[in-house]
Amino acid sequence: MKRLLFIVILSVYCAVRAFSQQYSFTDTDIEKRITKDISILASDSLEGREAGTYGEWMARQYIAAQFAEVGLKPMFLGNSYFQQFTYEDSPWYGRGNGLWLNGKTLKLYQDYYALTFTGCDSLAGETVSVGYGISMPEEGIDDYAGKENLEGKIFVIYTSMPENFKKNPAVEALSGKIDKVNLAIKKGAKAVIFILPENETIEPNASISDKEVVVTIPVIYLRSKNLLNSTEPNKVKLSVNVVRDEYRPAYNVAGYIDNGADQWVVIGGHYDHLGWTMDDDGKPVVNNGADDNASGTAAMIELARFLKQSDLKKNNYVFCAFSGEEKGLIGSTYFTNSRVIENEKINYMLDLDMIGKLNDKRAMTLFGTGTSSVWNKAISKANEFKLKLKKSKSGVGGSDHMPFYFKDIPSLFLHTGLHPDYHTPADDIDKLNYKGMVDIIKYTQKLIEYLDGQGKIPFEKTSALQAVWGATKMM
Repeated sequence: MKRLLFIVILSVYCAVRAFSQQYSFTDTDIEKRITKDISILASDSLEGREAGTYGEWMARQYIAAQFAEVGLKPMFLGNSYFQQFTYEDSPWYGRGNGLWLNGKTLKLYQDYYALTFTGCDSLAGETVSVGYGISMPEEGIDDYAGKENLEGKIFVIYTSMPENFKKNPAVEALSGKIDKVNLAIKKGAKAVIFILPENETIEPNASISDKEVVVTIPVIYLRSKNLLNSTEPNKVKLSVNVVRDEYRPAYNVAGYIDNGADQWVVIGGHYDHLGWTMDDDGKPVVNNGADDNASGTAAMIELARFLKQSDLKKNNYVFCAFSGEEKGLIGSTYFTNSRVIENEKINYMLDLDMIGKLNDKRAMTLFGTGTSSVWNKAISKANEFKLKLKKSKSGVGGSDHMPFYFKDIPSLFLHTGLHPDYHTPADDIDKLNYKGMVDIIKYTQKLIEYLDGQGKIPFEKTSALQAVWGATKMM
């Protein structure tokens, strides 16, 4: 239902792509818009927006639709908002994974997941239960005894072994999941569904490794055996697509405002997050990344709305949602190396990353204040909002401003600080300070207004010692 809602919302925005919208910029209206943007980007249906996943695809489609509504021009070749890059990664779920059980659509990770040695295929069929899937009659266990007409069925198998055989080394040696699958293949299975037996709670590992031997049929784990009929065969449609290529594609999203100026300003923030991870019990959990960095992405979109309607015309503006930040600043590094805009023509870069937790002291840290002699005066002049500004001079730091700094571009990273929810499933939309974000967005507007009259601002290198000092500011 949530995914359907997302698609409906997206289709509405895509329908108005050709029309630049007019916006009101009262605090209430800004708050409503960023709340909506963050609620969508950080929803469960976007599955944590890991770079290169279906969740990233949904997020980038939404961001591009917002850019189109604002009236931004597509940044990349082919009149596209998307810039593809690749990065090395372990195997991942490609497009088209799905499980339909007795007519019900189940959700990846939430209801089921593939085991690391799974094969890939799309198929349909009926299930047959084969107990623990062990056949060793000489040891007193044969779950296939009396089973007929197994060819082409989907075998349902318990994950472990019977309690009374756990001290039998011979049975134990052939009771691994891959042993059971190999035997099932010999018996005619075209797929295997593992379930937990009674009184067991330890689920199989949900991660997918590139170090495993791969079998020839799909193998999944069903997280609740109560989804299965117990008295009759289950009707199954199954599609497993685990991609084991060395390089994984992901996408930056960018649009621009061309004011006919000589130089460009890049306003960015990463939109990717961690996707699904495993909790302490090894169970999959989604990381929605509301603060990290749906907050900065929403602020970047809101600044695009503002600048499209503003009279600030002495710079051109690029708005870029980077992917692959969580993988090591890969998207922003690719953007700067690709020279979509000549780096020499970029006046400065503003990076909005984790701005959703303005605290009671109203503290915000600005990293990179030493990358231009203009910054100190500019950030002071813009502060009409009684923000307690902490400054770090270094241009080196763990966010997307850094690749721009290494191209000799003055770069500033706005950040409200790390917190206990950082990189955990608890980083959710109900934890954010939306009114605080409105103040940070308006502060950034004032900063841009001041810089509009400064021409091409000078760049300065910062020291390694300043980088160490800056790292302590994040803690």
